[in-house]
Amino acid sequence: MSGQTTYIGMLGCGTVGQSVYQILNGNRDFFLRKMESDIRIKSICVRDLKKDRGIDAKLFTTDYKQVICDPEITIVVELMGDCPDALDAIRLALSRGNSVVTANKAIVARHALELFKLAEENNCELLFEASVAGGIPILRSIREGLAANHIQSLYGIINGTSNYILTKMTKENAEFDDVLSEAQKLGYAEADPASDIEGEDAAYKLSILAMLCHGKYIKVEDIFCKGISYIKPLDIKMAARFGYVIKLLGISKLQKDSFEARVHPTMIPTSNPLAHVHGAFNAIQYHADYAGEGMLYGLGAGGHPTASAVVSDLVELNRNIQSENEINLAPSGFLPKTLEVTKPSDILKLKTCYYIRFSVLDRPNVLAKITAILGKNKISIQNLYQHGEKEDEAIPLIVFTHLTLENDIRLALKEIDDMDFITQMTKIIRIEDD
Repeated sequence: MSGQTTYIGMLGCGTVGQSVYQILNGNRDFFLRKMESDIRIKSICVRDLKKDRGIDAKLFTTDYKQVICDPEITIVVELMGDCPDALDAIRLALSRGNSVVTANKAIVARHALELFKLAEENNCELLFEASVAGGIPILRSIREGLAANHIQSLYGIINGTSNYILTKMTKENAEFDDVLSEAQKLGYAEADPASDIEGEDAAYKLSILAMLCHGKYIKVEDIFCKGISYIKPLDIKMAARFGYVIKLLGISKLQKDSFEARVHPTMIPTSNPLAHVHGAFNAIQYHADYAGEGMLYGLGAGGHPTASAVVSDLVELNRNIQSENEINLAPSGFLPKTLEVTKPSDILKLKTCYYIRFSVLDRPNVLAKITAILGKNKISIQNLYQHGEKEDEAIPLIVFTHLTLENDIRLALKEIDDMDFITQMTKIIRIEDD
């Protein structure tokens, strides 16, 4: 098929879709040095035909089925976002034997097994590099570049909104609500930011990363997930005082008989390279059994970075088409029949160090009562700090623990939070020192 044009249909033409169009049309000669056949967008499904996108309006339709069912179109690019038709569109395209490129992390995380099977049955491919970390080629790196390795651990800053907020809070000693409001005005946070700040967005991405790292499919609902909305400037100050920085991390680790998958605010040492990933940037740090330690860093969102990932998938597919290759590699890097459907280990079994912020009334014997309950639950104190002295007013009491089981922390805090000197629910931040 050398020299023939590969026609694609695009579903959605927002910021990312327009960038895909710009890349393909503005770099045609460049791509022809990499592939013998051209890639051209033949048809684009949009919601509003009247909106000016700087693209030839003849390409537009409001019927996604018309795009998918065009016999000349061999690749479908799904960029419909939260549109309820997105999953049905992917199913239809794969069932017709059209390969699909998608940036939709929620659909991949929730429906990977079904869609992988559909692609295999119809001898086509499903690629989704753009679903995790935008312009960072992390999925292809795991799937191909690290194919010889067991990925023993992975730590990811994989949500730019949360990282932007925590960076601003750290640099400006600002309150969470103030920074969130500013981020919304600047376009770094959505009008409804819940998915970003409560960790759901990162959990979708971690589900995909765990699948490619370990060959294990886990439901998003089974990933422990905690967001950043409870973080206070005091927490950031205390972290810095003891040599840490707070980041929202997606964490996946292989254990002897299980594996971890969790998303939550985490204190990491200032010596860790992830501690220096600022603003809306993303980074993924991994430890592989043969390749060793590594980290990929870059822009995790935005039109151009995400479109770059989409086009990288299109180039791979076009090369396969022009060389008449059979499907070269399973979407996850593991044969679909070997993917394990499983659950990560219970968060209660986690053993790590903890930062605990109590809010207490400054009364006699408060500290003695707290330390007694911690000791009863096998929790050893590494550092303790009392912030301020206001008799009969609420003050923060900060505790850093040695290695402790999450279950023991929960049992102790349940008892402590019932005490009459506790003014609000106690907060914890998990610490990763390794």
